[in-house]
Amino acid sequence: NTFGSRTKAPNFIYTNKLYPLPPLSHSIPPHQQQQTLPFKIKLSISKASHLNITIPTSNLPNPVHPHSLIKSAMPPLHKFCLIDLSGTLHVGDKVVPSATTALKRLRKAGVQLRFLTNTSKTSRSRLFKQLRSIGFDEECIKSEEEIITSGIAAKQLLEDRGLKALALVESALLEDLPPAQPSEAFNSVVVGLAPSSLNYEKMNEAFRILMSDASSELIAIHRAKYYKDTDDELSLGPGPFVTALEMATGKTAVTVGKPSPAFFEAAVEALGCSKDECVMIGDDIVGDIGGALDYGLAAAILVRTGKFLKKDEDNKEIKPTEIVDSIVEAVTWIVGEEEDEDEDENAIAKEFVEEEDFAATPL
Repeated sequence: NTFGSRTKAPNFIYTNKLYPLPPLSHSIPPHQQQQTLPFKIKLSISKASHLNITIPTSNLPNPVHPHSLIKSAMPPLHKFCLIDLSGTLHVGDKVVPSATTALKRLRKAGVQLRFLTNTSKTSRSRLFKQLRSIGFDEECIKSEEEIITSGIAAKQLLEDRGLKALALVESALLEDLPPAQPSEAFNSVVVGLAPSSLNYEKMNEAFRILMSDASSELIAIHRAKYYKDTDDELSLGPGPFVTALEMATGKTAVTVGKPSPAFFEAAVEALGCSKDECVMIGDDIVGDIGGALDYGLAAAILVRTGKFLKKDEDNKEIKPTEIVDSIVEAVTWIVGEEEDEDEDENAIAKEFVEEEDFAATPL
């Protein structure tokens, strides 16, 4: 007596009684929906791998994501995940509370990870060492190669196009860029987050290079308007400086970091999956969320940490798949609630199932 309503993620079907309650479809990404569950249920799994189903006596929050009702023994909703670094996992040397534990939960659930960052003040190797020093061990980030930076992407672009660039970046990033060239050889300008270089003298030098040759190119490592600084305040990003050069020269910058589709494509290729199998977690409504959704990732989760602003929730053009307090809740969205050792809940569920003749058949 099945009623043919299920989500794609849980590997079971429902039989017998139908309890008509509000749909769960609101929080399930459209590509994940086959038919939506027409009721709210509570699921638990016994040590014998039996699925117990109970009907909650209290009102559940609406909408309810299916994994908010499923123990972590269930398969993760997504097996591939891209995660932003600054603002999502840490701000400077401050780790977002429980971020390391959250990453370990993803690893334990078998989710494959890459860390996608627009950080352009330092090189990838220095960033990796910083993350290690503040507590992100091998269980969190396995190696430097798991970190995909916009700086490395800029280097690849410059080499592919044979460009010799004036680099408006901090010195710590230079090791990720091609070797410096004599100033007379410059035929392009690269702009990153560079408080020490984004002054009138350097901006004017960049302007003259771009104006001297119609074929010269302006490369933005990224063009974020602002970022969360180490003093817990917002600071100006490289975006406004890129815009100033565009306005003065009439050129359009090539952006290599988020939200560039090419940047997301490289990350998905590194994971070895298709884009509709992958989810993004980040604090930037435009770079992380807008970029991920425009590229076609399965889902994009916005966290209320880092550069997040309250107005981001009301963005009319970009609609995150989910908005959560931090990386901790984002991980729960993907893998479900943490498994506990309390068997009383399973016993109650088993008794209820026996009394009501309400069963579930494993696939």
